[in-house]
Amino acid sequence: MATMYLNAPEMVGYTGRVTLLLPSNDQVLYAGQIKNGRITGQGVLWDQEGNLVYQGGFLMEMYDGEGELFYSDGRTMYKGSFVKNYFDGVGYYYYPETGILQYEGSFAKDYFEGVGKKYYSNGMLQYEGDFSRGYYHGTGWLYDPDGQLVFVGGFKDGKQEGRGILYKEGQVLYEGQLAAGKLNGEGKVYSGGAVLYEGFFKDNNFEGAGKAYDPFSETLIYDGEFSGGNYSGNGKLFDPLSGNLLYEGGFYDGAYEGEGKLYNTTNGFLLYEGGFRLGFFDGKGVLYDFISGLKQYEGGFLLDSYNGEGALYDQMTGLLQVRGVFRSGVLISAGENGAGSGAGSGDNKQFTVEPNGAYPSVFPSFPDDMETVIKDLLGESDSEEIDGYDTEETENEEIIVDIGEDEDDAKETGNAIEAGVLEQLLETAASVSQAGQLELDIP
Repeated sequence: MATMYLNAPEMVGYTGRVTLLLPSNDQVLYAGQIKNGRITGQGVLWDQEGNLVYQGGFLMEMYDGEGELFYSDGRTMYKGSFVKNYFDGVGYYYYPETGILQYEGSFAKDYFEGVGKKYYSNGMLQYEGDFSRGYYHGTGWLYDPDGQLVFVGGFKDGKQEGRGILYKEGQVLYEGQLAAGKLNGEGKVYSGGAVLYEGFFKDNNFEGAGKAYDPFSETLIYDGEFSGGNYSGNGKLFDPLSGNLLYEGGFYDGAYEGEGKLYNTTNGFLLYEGGFRLGFFDGKGVLYDFISGLKQYEGGFLLDSYNGEGALYDQMTGLLQVRGVFRSGVLISAGENGAGSGAGSGDNKQFTVEPNGAYPSVFPSFPDDMETVIKDLLGESDSEEIDGYDTEETENEEIIVDIGEDEDDAKETGNAIEAGVLEQLLETAASVSQAGQLELDIP
């Protein structure tokens, strides 16, 4: 093996094995093959301080073929295939602090590309599946730092996309469609193995047609429309214990709104039909006796009180008692009386309605904030994106190994060949514009 100083005249046109020295201090910079004066073939490269930088294949001063790149402390940075200074082909990339494997699989021009596995810094598998330009892209399996499966399904540009299954502590939490890392489309939410909701989603909220189930009895409690995670639109509400119909009609933001009917879930009798506002009887309506099912009152309501023109009926016979004008539940003016009513305009009798007792005006045993339900079940923070778990690396971040084209970048990072060595190598290979210009930046 010949020994030469870097850029010495005898290098020109030389082919064979050489040891190249730095003229200033006789430090070995390269040992290996050169061809026609160019670093081509198998060799070993050191920096000016004598630290091992790379060993493996070269092609005109560029890393090419199988090789191994090192951190400045001697730990392996990358081992695998290179093409013209790029990580390209099958390879292994390691964490700088610990030397633990960070990624194994396919690369293309310094990106994780194709099939691969990414690991947490504790060595546990983080992701296994398809990559594209450094992103999770295609089909993959995502795990938490303890090795529990978090998600399996489709990815696009680092976010969940298409059909997938979300897990928590080994149990299925969600199964269905996702878009841009959020629940979007048709799917099911589970709690303890039981279906909590099935229907449509928009940006992690129940949206459109859906069915909600009681988390304890597992019976259907709502069948209808949702908006923003709450009952909104037309729907039917069921008693979670008996499964009987409780209410059918309009909803808004989780409360009865518009026209609707309320039922006695024990005997199926109609309790109320008419207008609702904010969950209260409001507008024109008919109230029926809770036990007998006979008409009790017909007329105007204002926030659960008799208000405006109306008529009271005997709860036992159903006969008209009094017709008149009410204000906040007080009869202030009586007109036609039914037989035996004895009620008059001067009585000013208070008539009460108990919508939250005999006449429930809000749905039972289920939270009215569906978005909160979703967040609690998913273990989600207030952030808008579903990441499964907070990790030391952001799953949605682009994963790239960037080989720079600026010598100043190499000077600033010190991750690869020192700029001083670069300059001297470039003197020998002036026609190769990218020779040795390596900057490695792994998120």
